[in-house]
This record gives sequence, C-alpha cells and structure tokens, in this order.
Amino acid sequence: DVYSLLEGIFKKERNYTEVMETLSASSAACAVLIETENKREIRPLPRFFRVAFWGEALGVELNGKEFIYKRPFETNLSLMQTELKRFLIAKAPNNDETKVVQLYRTPDVPTLDLSKIYFLFSSVEPYNETSSTGFDKCFGAKRFISVQAWTEEGKKAITDNLKEQRKKKTIFETELSFPYVRTRLPVASKQENILSPIEASIENLLERSSLLREQLEMNPPKVNHLQQLIQGSVVPMVNEGPLKICEVFMTNPDQSAVLVEKLAKAMVNFLELCSGAILLDNSLIGPRQMAFHEMLEKSFNELYEKVCHYLHPPLLPKKVTKEDLDKKFWKSQEKVTL
Repeated sequence: DVYSLLEGIFKKERNYTEVMETLSASSAACAVLIETENKREIRPLPRFFRVAFWGEALGVELNGKEFIYKRPFETNLSLMQTELKRFLIAKAPNNDETKVVQLYRTPDVPTLDLSKIYFLFSSVEPYNETSSTGFDKCFGAKRFISVQAWTEEGKKAITDNLKEQRKKKTIFETELSFPYVRTRLPVASKQENILSPIEASIENLLERSSLLREQLEMNPPKVNHLQQLIQGSVVPMVNEGPLKICEVFMTNPDQSAVLVEKLAKAMVNFLELCSGAILLDNSLIGPRQMAFHEMLEKSFNELYEKVCHYLHPPLLPKKVTKEDLDKKFWKSQEKVTL
C-alpha cells in the first residue's frame, strides 16, 4: 500500500527514476507474498480473551471496564488465568492474594465488595462473516464472539434435550483493530443474541459444514484430520446428531416453517459435504486404512437413508461423484444463513 502511494507521488512529480525503484521494491514484496501465501493457514495464530475487571484498587482505568486481550498461540486458559492473577495481586492492597477473586459469570455489580478485586475472563474468537480463513479473521480483527450453551432460566446450560438447548452468542467490538501496538484493547460495545433450539441446531450444522468445506479446500488434505471430522459427523457417538435433529424439529408442526426449510437446506448441504469428504478420503488412503474408511462409508450411508425420509424433493441431497469433487461442488451450494 505504501509503495502504491509513493508510485503515485513520484508519477505526479515526473520522477521516473524513483517510480522505477518503487515498482522494483513493490515487485520484490509481491514475490515474498506469493511465496508465503500457501503457508498462511499453518502459521500459529494468536488467541484472544475477553477480560472484565471490578475493584476500587484498580482505579478508573480498569474498574468496571472490559477488554479484549491478544496473546500468543501457546497461551491457553490456564496460562491466561495465571497471568491475570499475578497482575492483579500486584495491584491488591498489601499484595494480598485473598483480595483477588475470579468470577465465572457476569455479576450483579452493586452486590460486590469493591474493596476486593474481581475479574472475569473467557476465550473469544475473531468474528468476521465475510472471511473464512483463520488468518484473514485475525488480521484487522475488531469484532469477537463468545458462544455459550444456554437453556431457560434456572436450568443447567447444557442438556441432552434438543427441544430445550439454546445458544447465547455475545459479540464484542473494539474501536481499534488487531494487530495493534497494544495487546489489550477496550471493548467499545457488545450485543447478545439467544438462539432458539432449532436455530442452535441449524448453526451447529452450518459450523460442521464449514469445517468440512475447509478440509475439501485444503491442498494437500490432512488425512487424519479429515477422517476425524467425518467420524464426528456421521458416526453416532454420544447422541444421534443430525438424525436426532430431524426427528425433533422436522416432525414438529409448531416449528416455524421458515426455520424448518432452512434446517432442511442446511442438512442437504451437510450430507453432500460428508459424501464429498468420504470420496476424497477414499482417494487418499492406503490398504491399512481401508477398514476404517469402509466403516465411515457404511455409517454415512445409513445416516443418509434415514435423514432422507425427513426431506422432500427438491430438497434431497445427492451422492457426490468424482466429477463433482473436481468441480468443487461446495462452491455452488445454496448458502444458508440465520
């Protein structure tokens, strides 16, 4: 971008020697970008955390404020917790660690003893609806999302009953964006949205479909990751997954017709992506992995037949062929959004 600006300035000044040198430098920079483009998705990406503080000892800079922290890839929740506690103990009266309290849910602030220091933190992900890759989401990131399992008030957050399982999505936005000279930016605004049970199920399908598309796009594919993803998608483990979703929501006359149609379209896309992933896996594996592949294929075929009983023309998935795979069929799938 800087070279482009300089080129325009030198052209206006008719300084063609500088124009030539600028274009040469710009060409060298492009060569580096081309060389590293395919490595973007394997570079370790930063992790982000939302942190909120309360306590008079923290002063006006921190008391009642919340931030998004950017930390290196290797920083997990445990390391972040240790880092925050060390930082806050240093600010506590007499460095008394008993005055530092970690919270696990948003508090009723008037009930807090503000002679103590309280903090609340959780991991968040960059939120960009137009970018699909991790690198693009992290570069220029200023919106971040936290997703929690949610049920009606008074019940546990996670339930085996799909009719009650909701999702709470909180989007935090900072005024500036990362990367930035600081690794902590204040939250400027936030919004909450609670998804209904059927909306939560649709989004789960969309997220799983997105992971499958990433594997189909990857060059070269990662066989182990691909197989784990297929297994988690088509093999019944803890719950019945897609089949249970159909049983609960597609046979309920009280459900919104619009949402049921979206669920059906999301299910069609999901099954076609599973079919494509299995076909891709078959082209990558050797004889030793064939037994596992055959188990995956059998599980998918059983799931396909059962789910198709809940779908009606023209919303019926197709079994993907090699020609479909070569044409990257997933790029022409109808997009489903909530």
